[in-house]
Amino acid sequence: MTTFDRMPAGIPWAAGIVLALAVALALLPGAATGRIKTLQQTLLVPGQHAVMGVVDWYQQHSALLTADTQSSAEVRSQREEIETLRRRNAQLQTALALATAQAEDAQRATHESAAPLLAPKLLPARVLGRQARAFLAHMHTIAAGADDGVLPKAFVLDDALPLVDQGTSAGVDSGQLVLAGATVWGQVAALGARVSSVRTANAPGYRDLVQLARASGDRLIAGPQGVLEGTGERWCRIKLIQTTESVSEGDLVLATGGDALLDAPLVYGRVVRLESRPGEPHWEIWMEPAARAEPRDVAVLQISLNEARLAADHRPTRRLVHSAPERNQP
Repeated sequence: MTTFDRMPAGIPWAAGIVLALAVALALLPGAATGRIKTLQQTLLVPGQHAVMGVVDWYQQHSALLTADTQSSAEVRSQREEIETLRRRNAQLQTALALATAQAEDAQRATHESAAPLLAPKLLPARVLGRQARAFLAHMHTIAAGADDGVLPKAFVLDDALPLVDQGTSAGVDSGQLVLAGATVWGQVAALGARVSSVRTANAPGYRDLVQLARASGDRLIAGPQGVLEGTGERWCRIKLIQTTESVSEGDLVLATGGDALLDAPLVYGRVVRLESRPGEPHWEIWMEPAARAEPRDVAVLQISLNEARLAADHRPTRRLVHSAPERNQP
């Protein structure tokens, strides 16, 4: 069997046609052959471009297709590693949050444990007027106090001293300072369950330890200490300050009862007059009270335990739990 016998039936005919076309082209004149060749080239240009595009695309993407096929296992491994890193990151964020909370607790506990044990407490009170005092007198209030054997639940009424509407039921105690704003009005004198009498700073028998101070810009320069006494007059007297101490008119007179309790000093008044008598070792100093003679609203300065300090002493500490890192899964 020849080669032509093994070919499909249509192949010899196609070959014959191609051969005939080739012979015809050879016998044609040169000008006609050139026009035919030009037409042939023009017709073949789009196909050539298409074939070259397919070849270029294959050359560009064959490497990528081969790489994708070869690196699929590596991509899966990288994805698993990324997932593992994400889990570890979540664990580290949780540990960081716990550590931050523990540090804040430690800082807060340190700050609160360094806070003072005692804290001031201002108990609001109102000065009772004539009608209120008459009402209490009508209800058989008495003009006596604990020193006279009066029971703690009894009322107190002293015609010579003003009254406030707070008493032992609110923790009021004898000797506590009564404030009118940032100034000292007086001290609690006698006690009742719901009312108390107040001895004002200029009342006879009033005594308290005070300290002089001089303003220098925004600061107060502490001066000597003395004893404030009520005279029953408009001005109070300050004793026991030696003439060797520097004292001037206009110096502030501050209460010492609020030391270590209040951030700002409590003011009794100002020095308005001073004398130095021959042979006397102490100044004669007079002070004008800063508080109004008859304020309406006052506050009783009390002392209590600092709740923040007590809470710090009993605050449980947080325990930081470390999570074991997970192993990479194959």
